Amino acid sequence: MNYLILFLLLTFSLFAGEKVTLSPLEPFESERDPELEVQFREHLIKELLLQDYEVVLLEGSGLSDLPKSKELQAKLHIGGYYKKDTENPLELYIQVYSPEKQVVIDAVSTGLNVTSELGIVFEKKELEELNRQRTNDSINKLITGIRMNRDLSEQPQNIDTELLNKKIHQKINFPINKQGREKEIITKDTFDLIGSQEVVTASRAKESILDAPATIMVITEEEIKQRGYTSITEIFENIPGMDISFSNGVPYVTPYMRGYRSNVGQEILFMIDGKLQNDIWSQSIRVARQYPITNIKKIEILYGPSSVVYGPNATQGIINVITKSGSDLKEDGISTTISLQHGSFDTNALDSTVVGKNGDFAYTISGKYFKSNEPDLNDRKSDSYLNDFYYGFKPIWGPVLDANFNGKRFGKYFDPSLERSVLGNVSYRGLKMGIIYDQIASGSGTAYAGDQVQNNSNFGDESTMLYAEYDKTIGTKFHSFSQVLQRKYVKKGTWTEAFPDPITEEVLDEEGNVLQGIDPYHSLVSNTYWQSVNSLVQFNQIFDYQFTKDFKMSSGLNFTHRELSRNYDVPGYYGAFNSILVDDFDKYPNGYNVVSSSSTDPLPVTPIPNEVKHPMNTASIQDTGGYLLGVYDLQKFRFNAGVRYDKNSNYGSTVNPRITGIYKYSTTQAWKLTYGEAFQEPSADQLYGDSGGANYDTTVAGSVARIDLKPEKMRSGEAIWILQGKGFYNEISVFYNKYDRVIEQDFFSIYGKRIYGSEWKIRKFFQNPLPSSGNLSLFLFYSFVEARNSVTYSFTDASFSNGDTVFGKYEQYYTDTIYPETQIPLPRRRKYFSSGDIAKNKVNLGINVPIFQSWNMNLRGSYVGKRGLYTTNPLREEGITLDPYWVWHGTLTYRILDFGSLAFKVYNLFNEYYLHPGIEFAGGGNRYWERSQDYRNSILPQPGRYFLVNLTMTF
Repeated sequence: MNYLILFLLLTFSLFAGEKVTLSPLEPFESERDPELEVQFREHLIKELLLQDYEVVLLEGSGLSDLPKSKELQAKLHIGGYYKKDTENPLELYIQVYSPEKQVVIDAVSTGLNVTSELGIVFEKKELEELNRQRTNDSINKLITGIRMNRDLSEQPQNIDTELLNKKIHQKINFPINKQGREKEIITKDTFDLIGSQEVVTASRAKESILDAPATIMVITEEEIKQRGYTSITEIFENIPGMDISFSNGVPYVTPYMRGYRSNVGQEILFMIDGKLQNDIWSQSIRVARQYPITNIKKIEILYGPSSVVYGPNATQGIINVITKSGSDLKEDGISTTISLQHGSFDTNALDSTVVGKNGDFAYTISGKYFKSNEPDLNDRKSDSYLNDFYYGFKPIWGPVLDANFNGKRFGKYFDPSLERSVLGNVSYRGLKMGIIYDQIASGSGTAYAGDQVQNNSNFGDESTMLYAEYDKTIGTKFHSFSQVLQRKYVKKGTWTEAFPDPITEEVLDEEGNVLQGIDPYHSLVSNTYWQSVNSLVQFNQIFDYQFTKDFKMSSGLNFTHRELSRNYDVPGYYGAFNSILVDDFDKYPNGYNVVSSSSTDPLPVTPIPNEVKHPMNTASIQDTGGYLLGVYDLQKFRFNAGVRYDKNSNYGSTVNPRITGIYKYSTTQAWKLTYGEAFQEPSADQLYGDSGGANYDTTVAGSVARIDLKPEKMRSGEAIWILQGKGFYNEISVFYNKYDRVIEQDFFSIYGKRIYGSEWKIRKFFQNPLPSSGNLSLFLFYSFVEARNSVTYSFTDASFSNGDTVFGKYEQYYTDTIYPETQIPLPRRRKYFSSGDIAKNKVNLGINVPIFQSWNMNLRGSYVGKRGLYTTNPLREEGITLDPYWVWHGTLTYRILDFGSLAFKVYNLFNEYYLHPGIEFAGGGNRYWERSQDYRNSILPQPGRYFLVNLTMTF
């Protein structure tokens, strides 16, 4: 009966339209099932006839019948494979060929099976029904794709997701048109085991996520495209365990990883291809919009201490950007990507990358130019020091309001930014030489109070790094990596302040009598230029030796010579160090640039010092370090242990170990236990102060020198569980971090910090119900953290204290009334308090939806729970907390043929009103009827809804 039906169908096909050839379905890694083959062929012929095709049956295979299909002048040729057994659902792989071009132009497949790995068992009837459903779905998806592709154009998205990312492609050499394979594919995803992704950050050597001796996550180039990221800072909102304070100035954003918050640093290392890009003077992370996204291959985020392989300051984590290389091209040639961006606030950017290869010679050149007026947040929160009332209040600012800067008169909220970068390298075999250059110049955003600092400024930094590397493998066991680099780092810019200076003045009462009064608004105003010139030279040498297939040793040597500014070079500012003026304190008691707000004279012209180091203002520091790291595999166990020794010419030596045990139950499940120690060295501005002037300890920007500071010590323990499959990844980690000798502003903490928490990461891929569409993907991250600090701050006498006393909250009473009589200080005891600015609960959620051949929709949101405020924030004493919030961002991308895409992004999709905590000391307070208590705002309003369009072209 089946053969009769088939005969009638074929007879009918003789009167149909365009010709389609059809090869038999073939088994792949399974036994032949003739009944399945016939049923599939009958169903497919029926559907093709309904589309008015003439069907011609061939008897070979999909590949061997291609020439015959061309001879028959067929429009399409269809072939396919199946995998079927008694335990798992049917797998189908169908290919659509162009007989004329003799290549695959489209593909359809079912999802891979993970039932045996997950322990799922199907009843016989359930399996039969599921197989019928999969057959019908595959044929319907195939017919829909053919119907929508009448011009027979190649569908690279489907070819990648339905064929190239499948195991069958590794076994069968399908004819794929190479042109366009390296073009932008906006909806590419994979069902590979995520834990098998290769990473390099944890051990400075290639290993899988499963084998890495730490918690590590990867953001791929495909995810960057799908989510529409145009800057590295955008990823911070989607990293589990990350809190941020967005001030939109310098710094552009302040990230806190795993609950660590202090006044003086974030303890995160930011690297490009393993080369540190942090501010080498204050050691803070310095990331805004300056780096080209088109040059990013992937971003690796490493959690926890990493001092064993990276030395000082690798305590909280590492963000390592892996860039593209011309050597990654599959064949000789050039690939160019250009991104043009335009958005709200007159934001414009050009981002471009060129990679090329000719034999063993390869090169990469990329750059970015970014310019924006940034969001105007002066009225985002009316009761704040960001209001234009404060920026333009004449009694406070006096002659400043008659001056111009950045093409605007002072007195209003104005926060322009200009950022740029150039990254380039050339390589020949194992030798590579390159440059990493970037510059940031920005206004102050929301960071500072408008009654003390004008945010219309031009502050930032400039970094130039030159490097050479040589990578050599000798035989099959020995590997050497040598690196030398030189970096110049200049922190510089304008600073316009109004330092509160209440004065006594004579006023008249209602009857005309002369009375003594206080002018609370009088200020010492100045417009100064600040500069810190720093440099370093560094040499790194790494050796790896594979003794056996189960045992590997790595060793590294490091030498760094730094020349750091002791203080800012600030001409005419309170007796601070300056290289170009001779201060006349008789004529200018506070410095040439500092005048009274009641002055009617024009504001002095700000002199700009030369960008050179001065011997009397330069400190030389040498670091020497080395490490030994061993990796040993014992059946399902892996042991990773290492130790590092560092010696610093300033603070002496330190030893830091790390040990990790990994039990790999299977390829889909593993447990990790890790213990590590690390240290954070005091920065130059902590050691020497930053302005160094006669009044530097009381003026707006100054800090006190403490050359006796020792490194901060961290000890960390963590347990990690990973369960993964083809299409999903699940990871749970629990950690406890202990910090001692923590530096808080000008205070040295004996007890330090104690932080514990957990992170849960889920990533999942789904079959897309839309025809001719890539797979759906979802990520869900949950973070819990409890951050506690032993330091308290007294706003009464402006001082820090460790722990507490038996008097508890009545300690101030003892200090004010009893201590003056007895002169007996209260003994202090160990106690920890909530650190503040860190949300205990955070959720990151994102979904990516490919829509047919050319569209992609991405939606991602972040939930930040209630946040108490930091120790030094005066709003903390009032019991004020920041409300929880959800903020969502969306990206809709249209793929333009084979050469580019157009993305439309919406930030803060639902126009959520929310606040971030202030940065650094955050002591401005909320007494908006009077002067702020500190020049740094206590709370930071965030932008509402805004937009960006990004046109990307690859050729």
